[in-house]
Amino acid sequence: MEVCGSTNAECLSLANDGELDRLWITTKQQTAGKGSRGRNWESITGNLFASLMLRNPCEKQHLGSLTFVAALSALTAIQAAAEDTANTPALELKWPNDVLINRKKCGGILLESISGITGTVLVVGFGINCQNHPETANYPATNLADEGIETSASKVFDLLARQMAEMLLVWDAGKNFTTIRQQWLHFAAGIGQLITVKIPGREDTTGIFTTIDEAGYMLLEKQNGELDRISVADVFFETSNKIDRAGYGKN
Repeated sequence: MEVCGSTNAECLSLANDGELDRLWITTKQQTAGKGSRGRNWESITGNLFASLMLRNPCEKQHLGSLTFVAALSALTAIQAAAEDTANTPALELKWPNDVLINRKKCGGILLESISGITGTVLVVGFGINCQNHPETANYPATNLADEGIETSASKVFDLLARQMAEMLLVWDAGKNFTTIRQQWLHFAAGIGQLITVKIPGREDTTGIFTTIDEAGYMLLEKQNGELDRISVADVFFETSNKIDRAGYGKN
């Protein structure tokens, strides 16, 4: 479609109307794009806005792991687009749901779900900056064109839909998250490095990002050696990679 409020909202509405499984909605422009934790997603023409509706994709305890399936699919789609332009950008995944190029955000994922008598409908929303990016954001942003990847939103969507279908097969309704986790960790930004996590209602926490566990939670090693298990947070990387475990950030 040319314009809609939100591709996620369109999918959820169609789910209530009884639409079948594995439905993709894309648009050229969103007027009410949504980001994580209730934020707005600036929807600039020329970028990709797409959502995939999944009916009863897995048992409820595995729903959250679809974030990692989606993030991997987005990264590998961008990777394929870059190969077509003989470009090798530094692609990474920022926990839990952002795609980075050269440590700048170029894409994000939003999961939303509804439950009823017929089970659970989960919508996976994708936003990928193809031609433009917001100038003001809480984290540095970029777009594919600025990073030397000349492509279109429609081409990225074709690649994304293919990658998502393949990743869903690997994921196997959550029964094979171990493989998805290993692949995600291969691209994870900040593993073994000092980061700061910001959680609403809590004091900022700084520590070493050690890994993600089998549920997708971040494990953060604090200065006292304790591991903090984090389900939701905004992640910010420290500028220095030199880490003194007895006193973070000291040389």
